[in-house]
Amino acid sequence: MSKKTKIRLVVLGSVPRDLDLSLLSSRSSGVYEILNSIETYEITKGSDGYNWEFSDQILGDLIPEKEGEEITITLTNVPLEENWYSRRLTNNVVIFTFHEIADYLRFHNIGLENVVFRLLHAYTLVYRENKGSIPTCYEYSNFTHDETKGCIYDMNGIKSDIIYSCDEPTICDSCSQRLLTNGVSRELVSKSKDELKLVRKSLFFRLSAWVSVHPIRSILIASAWSIVIGVFSSVIASNIFGNGS
Repeated sequence: MSKKTKIRLVVLGSVPRDLDLSLLSSRSSGVYEILNSIETYEITKGSDGYNWEFSDQILGDLIPEKEGEEITITLTNVPLEENWYSRRLTNNVVIFTFHEIADYLRFHNIGLENVVFRLLHAYTLVYRENKGSIPTCYEYSNFTHDETKGCIYDMNGIKSDIIYSCDEPTICDSCSQRLLTNGVSRELVSKSKDELKLVRKSLFFRLSAWVSVHPIRSILIASAWSIVIGVFSSVIASNIFGNGS
């Protein structure tokens, strides 16, 4: 396995309160390595767009200089240029906003961390594919596709479609082949796929979804479990009172 890609996560301005930053920095990966703790930097300039969005230049000037990382991923909550949710700047800097995206994820009971894990894998592999470079928004690139497949390279032109690649996302066959053709190792792609299987809803919401899909089976299981508990309780009570007499 090749060495891990070094990534620095920073926060620009504020992010949603229900984003667990500690989970982002503590989860281990065989694909990338998060350097240091996640630091927060203030947005000291106003928006410069007609719809209150912040241009690449405004935000790019506020992002700290690199400190040994290969990729810098910046998290924010303000609207970005052209109303995109992710912008690729020079020097392997990526800006992602939770503006609008957070509401879509919450509505479908998906943790906000999931979209960040998706980005970490997607941009790490693109960085490897392009021999240590992430193309900017102004350069030609073809690593995304318009069709929504639940793949980490879904374009998500319709922003609400992002939910499909934030709950057990995949790397689709065509994207896998593209990565392999462009020199990314089979082992790295396979490792990324394995880790993406863990990017999913919490256990509570997975169980809730299963119950809603299988209501009859859920009732039968609950009834059987109640009978088992009742029998077990009766046996314990009989032993206690039997020994007492």
